[in-house]
Amino acid sequence: LAVSTLGALRRAQPHLAKEIIQRAGRQLINVCETYAGTKDEAMLNTLAEILSVLEEASVTKEGRTMTSKLGAVSAVLGLLEQQAENEVMVQKCSATLTAIVTEEDVVKVVHRIQATTPQLETGDDDTDSAACDKLSKDVDKLGCLMMCGDFSDSIQKSGGVRALIDAIERAERLAKDRELDAANRLLKKCTKAFGRAAK
Repeated sequence: LAVSTLGALRRAQPHLAKEIIQRAGRQLINVCETYAGTKDEAMLNTLAEILSVLEEASVTKEGRTMTSKLGAVSAVLGLLEQQAENEVMVQKCSATLTAIVTEEDVVKVVHRIQATTPQLETGDDDTDSAACDKLSKDVDKLGCLMMCGDFSDSIQKSGGVRALIDAIERAERLAKDRELDAANRLLKKCTKAFGRAAK
């Protein structure tokens, strides 16, 4: 399916990319989600083909919008998370994310982190735990996006690194003063994000 879809995308007029990905995209994305943690070489090759399809489909604005609506971004981020030690897959995921994700999308993630971080330390364990969990998801996304060199400038300029530092400082206080598990999880996500930025 991936190979035939990729062939169809390459032969089609640019305006047909949306229709092609609309028909086959969700099935391909499901494969990415289901086999994200695989070590099987044949399946990794299939996943690489699927990433090529998603990248090719995202050449046009319509195709990019459709792949995004079908859940490609979260699927590719999940695949990147699971395959973080596989350099070839990291490069394929990075190229695909660069095709699908816009600078505006990256800035939105940073802004969500900046908006949520001040909601920590309310004094209420349930509220602070919920904010930590919400923040963890965006920190995870930002960490994966930091692995894609094309987004480095956008992350820097929008204050992404500072946002992570602020989140760490607040989470450390919550973990130390109130021993919140969610704060410890957030700290691990932030540390992982910085580790990915260094790769």
